[in-house]
Amino acid sequence: MDLGTTITGLIILIIGILPFLIMAISKSNRKKKLLQSLNELAQQQNTTIAEYDIWSNSIIGISTNKHFIFAIRNVNNEVKTYQVNLLETINCRVINEGRSVSSFIVTDKIEIAFTAKEKQKAEVIIELYNNEYDCLTISHELQLAEKWCKIAKDKIV
Repeated sequence: MDLGTTITGLIILIIGILPFLIMAISKSNRKKKLLQSLNELAQQQNTTIAEYDIWSNSIIGISTNKHFIFAIRNVNNEVKTYQVNLLETINCRVINEGRSVSSFIVTDKIEIAFTAKEKQKAEVIIELYNNEYDCLTISHELQLAEKWCKIAKDKIV
């Protein structure tokens, strides 16, 4: 092989790999920003994040003292933040809204609802998926909702 062919091959290889490398770096930076934002939200309650999950442009986590669940969801360039004090919560449930189309069930929304002990307080509903502005195919949002509902129920006193 001559030097020109080797250089051409390397350039083609670099051009082929570069988009995947840029996407990986971008995804890593997005995850770091989400985790940093979640930690800042937790610091407002004088705690830190012990466990978390990231999906799409969203993150959910529980505090180290296991009293708070925090979530951040970026939807259409709007940031929604959620804080749930588990000491003030009596119940947690998964909401899976869908409809039947032909012989298929189409999922419209997946949410986690936290019911407060005080009757006059409104439920806190953390949205994990909404087909109006999320990707048309859900990936693991339902499993995440069930996982975090179970985590919350284990900590609700």
